[in-house]
Amino acid sequence: VLGNHDGEHGWVVSKGQPTSEEAAALRKEWLLDPRRASADGYDVFSDLAYSFEWGDALFVILDPYLAEKSKPAEDGWAWTLGKPQYDWLSGVLARSKAAYRFVFIHNMLGGTGKDARGGADWAEYYEWGGRSADGKADFGEKRPGWAMPLRDLFAKNGVDVVFRGHDHFYAREEKDGIVYQLAPQPSTAKERSLDQGELADYGYSSGTFLPSPGYLRVSVSSERALVEYVLAGSGEIAHSYSISP
Repeated sequence: VLGNHDGEHGWVVSKGQPTSEEAAALRKEWLLDPRRASADGYDVFSDLAYSFEWGDALFVILDPYLAEKSKPAEDGWAWTLGKPQYDWLSGVLARSKAAYRFVFIHNMLGGTGKDARGGADWAEYYEWGGRSADGKADFGEKRPGWAMPLRDLFAKNGVDVVFRGHDHFYAREEKDGIVYQLAPQPSTAKERSLDQGELADYGYSSGTFLPSPGYLRVSVSSERALVEYVLAGSGEIAHSYSISP
């Protein structure tokens, strides 16, 4: 999943600057190229936004950067998938018959501050939820011709979990029946601490919050999907939960 340090932002491309050849090379070495994947296994919007089904699960990978022609500042509405990617996403979700539906995106489309931090607390705002920072329902004005905000699109089509990165710790939140799962940072050298001030600054208020390092392990069966937070040093399970099909 494309991250904000991978050098492939729309605002970089639009200035004629090179994108990250290293990140692209790693994807091609370790991951199946979606453009060359089996047509019945993948639905491809671009090299960086595609979906596939494996067993009982739908995986949707989104690119939150390509559509921005300038780097977003404080206005959360500046973050967008763009209408073409939104329409593609709508079609993928509507056509799928998968029992589990997982969406992957590096950061929220709008959040706290210019870096779009935060999770479920920001799900009701901007392109994700349709409201401006003052609470006004501005989606129709800000996204003319779009059917509905992402939150409503996900709820309508049974998305179970939105997996995100960006904020570098473990956070399990839930809003409108959707789990907002922040993936921890697996590679930090030592366990970091979390305090309420930092969580508030990043836009988190209610959920399960644990420090890095660690990684997520998701096991899918016909009975349930099990999400586990595995501590990098000890291999212990720090937190887990399950999702019904």
